[in-house]
Amino acid sequence: MDTTPATSTPHALFARAAQFPDAPAYHTKVGDSWKGYTWAEFAGLVRSAAKGLIALGFEPLAKTCILSNTRLEVSYIVNHSESTVIFVEDRAQFAKVEAEKEHLPLLKHVIIFNGETAESPLAMSWGDFLGRGAGVADDDVEKRLNALEPTQCASMIYTSGTTGPPKAVMLSHSNLSWTASTASQVFQAQAGDCCVAFLPLSHIAEQMFTIHIPPVSGHQVYFNESLEKLVPTLKEIQPTLLFSPPRIYEKLNLALASKLPPGAKPDQLPVEVKKSLIEAVGLSRARWAVVGAAPISPDVLRFFAGLGLTIWEVYGQSEDSGPTSCNVPGKVKLGSAGPPFPGVEVAIAEDGEVLVRGPNVFLGYYKDQAATEATLKDGWLYSGDLGRIDEEGFLHITGRKKDIIITAGGKNITPANIEHAIKAHPLIGEAIVIGDRRPYLVALVTLDADVAAVKAKEKGVTPAEFAADAGVRALIEAHIETVNADLAQVETVKRFSVLPHPFALERGEVTPTMKLKRNVIHSNYAAEIDAIYAQPFTRADA
Repeated sequence: MDTTPATSTPHALFARAAQFPDAPAYHTKVGDSWKGYTWAEFAGLVRSAAKGLIALGFEPLAKTCILSNTRLEVSYIVNHSESTVIFVEDRAQFAKVEAEKEHLPLLKHVIIFNGETAESPLAMSWGDFLGRGAGVADDDVEKRLNALEPTQCASMIYTSGTTGPPKAVMLSHSNLSWTASTASQVFQAQAGDCCVAFLPLSHIAEQMFTIHIPPVSGHQVYFNESLEKLVPTLKEIQPTLLFSPPRIYEKLNLALASKLPPGAKPDQLPVEVKKSLIEAVGLSRARWAVVGAAPISPDVLRFFAGLGLTIWEVYGQSEDSGPTSCNVPGKVKLGSAGPPFPGVEVAIAEDGEVLVRGPNVFLGYYKDQAATEATLKDGWLYSGDLGRIDEEGFLHITGRKKDIIITAGGKNITPANIEHAIKAHPLIGEAIVIGDRRPYLVALVTLDADVAAVKAKEKGVTPAEFAADAGVRALIEAHIETVNADLAQVETVKRFSVLPHPFALERGEVTPTMKLKRNVIHSNYAAEIDAIYAQPFTRADA
């Protein structure tokens, strides 16, 4: 396999635009229709933006931030990265940045994408920004482009910080271009393909499918307007490529399962019925429906497989530019993360930690030498994940090293599989198992927001009142008892609490890709957890 990449993503972009100037590239929704950009038009915008930055005094290796949905950590990220320019989506996002300006001493300019401006010396409209670069020669951009070194830092992705402040993952031009080239060939992406972009571009997988792979493969990208409009967009576009975290596939699973006759199994349905169901969620053309960012229940994979749609599990992280391993045609094993990507080595440390080595492994953490030295050792990336490699070379992820629960009795328990089993009930949205330094395991459970809203409306109550309903608790209790029957005694969940609302991004309880932030949840619900354990001890808790 030839995985020789371009020097950088910008090099690949301008090469694509020169070779296929009129081919469609990116699409955004304007009203009820799509506005498309050809590769030549998009490359022209990139060149104009580069000129604008040069006109603002932007030096090589200087940093800028793009904040389409301003994160809570805006001050930390801007200051830590030493960014002097920020791009924001609209005036509302600008207002959030301006409110922090006293804490942003290095910030000089805030560019507003949508054409709006604001009464502030910091603010600049997109048009004014491009106008600043009108006097910059094309040669100035070419000189900067030609001066790029493959090993220079190209992008810094701030981790979601599930257990602390975010760390800045430094990825080189070589990391990104090699991974894009390899992934393009693994996924067999080509100009006739298209994908729907809906995740934050701070997520490495979305960056790969939306920014870095398209100039290599030529596939088109449609930008979804909002999460609420995702399914309508999928139905309209019927993408051939899709990357999603498990939660989207889980919700599609529930929606489709509700349409099946009682007792019907997906693999027993007529072919035409299967096709109509898959088309109804916008995946009728999906050659590569990829899942990653968190573990997915094998039951969800089996459901879609029964309908004739393979969901390809990929495993990776920001620190290795996205992919470590992936199931591919001819090398598929349900519930595994597949064999290693071509050119990537995977090993398992004595304590079960997954180690990764290859051209995709990052440079280190910006301004954090201690964390870098703890993560990069002798060329190996210590992933923080636990796993095993089976006799056929497939990688299986068994949990997160930092998530291991050590009970008061000294038993080590990985909560992921228990949580997946609890979440298999259609009424349950999330479950988090707790028990570190405690005598037994308990769980906090949230209801699926969509299902709960429908059920609550039927009963004429609020979702919070529905969550407190004794009948709901009885259903969940029966389900957890069924789950416990398949677990070792030490792994069983003895008690649980149903929370009145889902875990929320605005409370810092989940990441943008819906990973649970355990330390925040433990803090936010400390009283509820203590109340569960304060109940009288019984023989059943032994």
